[in-house]
Amino acid sequence: MGRLRLARRVSVLSVIAALLAFGLPSSVLAVSCDASATICLSVANSDLGTQGAGPYGEFTITGSGTDWHVVATGLNGFVFGDSSILGLNLSAAAGAGTLTPIAGFTQDKAGNVDGFGTFNFIVNDGPGFSNPVSSFALDFTTENAVTLATLLALNSKNADGVAHMALGTNTGCTGFAANTGANPQTPGSDNPSCGSSVPEPATLALLGAGLAGSLIGRRLFNRGRKGTI
Repeated sequence: MGRLRLARRVSVLSVIAALLAFGLPSSVLAVSCDASATICLSVANSDLGTQGAGPYGEFTITGSGTDWHVVATGLNGFVFGDSSILGLNLSAAAGAGTLTPIAGFTQDKAGNVDGFGTFNFIVNDGPGFSNPVSSFALDFTTENAVTLATLLALNSKNADGVAHMALGTNTGCTGFAANTGANPQTPGSDNPSCGSSVPEPATLALLGAGLAGSLIGRRLFNRGRKGTI
């Protein structure tokens, strides 16, 4: 009986080691957008989509009248950066949006953001992902006083928020994420940095240890069974 218990323990530990080596399924580990978030960035274009299923981040907007505050938070290891670090489509009732001056951020003209449609309030964060951020905050004003419920409007692609993002461990592969309901461009990444990730040697070593432990546990179990016959 002692050998049987030992075999079971070894097998269980081996399975745990293998799971840690490869990682649990993203559907199990993924952090969802907060229920209070205004925009959940859960749909990616083809490049960003190669890095994980998301959600990739969220925008929480607070304020009233003409004064608004945005907090952007990356989720599941994704970060923000570069041009169109944030894009909103403000409603006609709100009118034009104006970024409150903040170091490192500039406002850009309205435009199409990589297949997610046109956004009329776009903020940039300098060139490239040399200094990506996992979160940031900014303020802006609208031409007219509105409520949060009437601040935004869906564009032609059914999106009202977008961000330029990358996985924090692979900022060479950048892309865009928008809220659910968006319609990204046709899949087909042409960025070599966006290929599927390959397990590192240390990860493979852990997996090998897990499989070896499983075999040892099975042998101990079989010996235990033979001893009881």
